[in-house]
Amino acid sequence: MSEWLGGLCFDTISANTGVHSGAITVIQEAFDKRLLFLVCRHHLFEIIAAAVFDLFFVSSGPQNAIFAKFKSQWPLIDQSNFVPRSTDTKGCSLTDSEKMWLEQNHHVVVQFLWAQLSRVNQPRQDYLEFIKLSIVALDEANRIGDGDSIHFSQPGAYHHARWMVKGIYCTKILLFRERFKMNQKNCML
Repeated sequence: MSEWLGGLCFDTISANTGVHSGAITVIQEAFDKRLLFLVCRHHLFEIIAAAVFDLFFVSSGPQNAIFAKFKSQWPLIDQSNFVPRSTDTKGCSLTDSEKMWLEQNHHVVVQFLWAQLSRVNQPRQDYLEFIKLSIVALDEANRIGDGDSIHFSQPGAYHHARWMVKGIYCTKILLFRERFKMNQKNCML
């Protein structure tokens, strides 16, 4: 059996990844063999999203204060009055190099998003929502929705463990940044 074992797919909880007693370490030692680590894509993105998110937002515990505030203010936000990324807002704009990168890659990113949207089966509903929000944020809203209206889903659960939630909430906050004000306590921007 050990000659056939080359890699392991796992999620990133410490019970699996712990250096001294994690399952991966124990299995490697039991077979006396280095293994290829195939981290579950959902859990890998969780680590990446958390690292980026933590650069800008203060969070303690499993719940996030800025998401709770956004969710509570959602009924008061005029959802027909969103602002795409291309609109500069005081205190919330891209650097010149970020703008240049986005200008150079806008078409490719939008093309990728449309290809994902056209897939018959999306693996999860939150992936579909994130794709649509990204298209709207990139100022391609005229190509989405039925007629002239774009529907934004009510913000849902925002538990710390879901990486996609961070993307969805941050994109909605970006789109409604002129109606939802953040302060230094919630955001380091």
